[in-house]
Amino acid sequence: GIKVDIGTWYRKVKVGGIIAGHDYKSRADTGIYQFINEFTDMNGLRLVVLGGKGKGWLIVKPLGINYGYSEDIRSKVLVPDSRIT
Repeated sequence: GIKVDIGTWYRKVKVGGIIAGHDYKSRADTGIYQFINEFTDMNGLRLVVLGGKGKGWLIVKPLGINYGYSEDIRSKVLVPDSRIT
């Protein structure tokens, strides 16, 4: 699901790189809207909503500490991860 996908891909994106997706504000309750908001809030990231209907989104990975999920992805806790480069 999105939690594993974003946690995995965010680690792989280089500083200054972009991670993006769609269905941010879809009619179906996919959980994307809530999760992306939680992820950006917990990591101090800026979320950019794209398009007139707000279905696309992107995050630019900033300079500084890289964050990712703790080993227990189910915990929903984001922690600094020194293994990420």
